[in-house]
Amino acid sequence: MEGPNITIAPAKIGPAPRTSDHLEVWARLPRPLRGVAIVGVSMLATTAATLLGLVLGLWLPPQSVSLVYLLAVMLTALAFGTATGLAVAFLAFLSYNFFFIAPIYTFTITDPQEVFALIAFLAVAISTCSAIGSMSPR
Repeated sequence: MEGPNITIAPAKIGPAPRTSDHLEVWARLPRPLRGVAIVGVSMLATTAATLLGLVLGLWLPPQSVSLVYLLAVMLTALAFGTATGLAVAFLAFLSYNFFFIAPIYTFTITDPQEVFALIAFLAVAISTCSAIGSMSPR
């Protein structure tokens, strides 16, 4: 009695991915900014995040708006480099305090929990920016 005839066909494997493929993605991004350009892009990104936060603040609690600022930090760090991301993190820290933490339109913080939340936001923004900056081969 013969057993079943089993044939194992070799898998069709395409070409190995080139090691430079991931570098091509980074190459399409603009070069890191320097000098006055950092300030300009940082102010634009923070202003855009603030305007979006004010609109979303009509439906969301103020604590959720900090995520809009964090997204602005991440995108600018990825697109324009770590220095620009850090500048956006600092401006977002100030803008979030001024526009969304009671009493609004001041830099005064009356609730100790808000002080902790604001410092935690800044720490997360800086560490996220640094992590994104370390991923870039620039």
